[in-house]
Amino acid sequence: MNDKLSTEDVELILSYDADDVFSPFSEPRKGVDTQLFLGGKGYYLKKLFLSGFPVPPGFIMTTEVFRCKSVIQKQTDLISGIEAGIREHVSRLEKMTGRQFGNPLNPLLLSVRSGSAISMPGAMNTLLNVGMNDAITETLSKQPNFAWTSWDCYRRLLQTWGMSFGMDRNVFDKIILDYKRREGVSRKIEFPAAMMRSIAMD
Repeated sequence: MNDKLSTEDVELILSYDADDVFSPFSEPRKGVDTQLFLGGKGYYLKKLFLSGFPVPPGFIMTTEVFRCKSVIQKQTDLISGIEAGIREHVSRLEKMTGRQFGNPLNPLLLSVRSGSAISMPGAMNTLLNVGMNDAITETLSKQPNFAWTSWDCYRRLLQTWGMSFGMDRNVFDKIILDYKRREGVSRKIEFPAAMMRSIAMD
């Protein structure tokens, strides 16, 4: 490790605590359930969940990861440990909800929201409807009254994913505006489901 990393990196790794990386909504974590570790948004969502409010189950990847992000990215074993933790917590959500990530007939869909200890409205990335893909959306769209919403949800996933990786929102807005002009409608809700599918696929 000394051959590959700077003294600062070694000190950072030695201070890294893998036990503090995840905090599931359903399990109080003494010493971890603070705004410093969970961020303001995650902290209050977890409090609401544990107080019995109708908050969907979830888990938080804490700021312990991001405190040590620069050195974690250089260590494949640390990255593998985090990825294994994500899989474990998604599996827990599957058991809690009776749904399965990637299952077209009964999919588990997730919202992935970033946060910070201090509120930063509009500055953090959000991914909506994670777990959808072409096959899942096609299957969902065949359920009664699900067609339009399924394709709009998929469109939102593609948009939030693209924006998280540097695409400008105007790219996505232009697609919808072009469809509105072409079809002579003023509101997205006026598009039929088949057209929402075309918009998502564009």
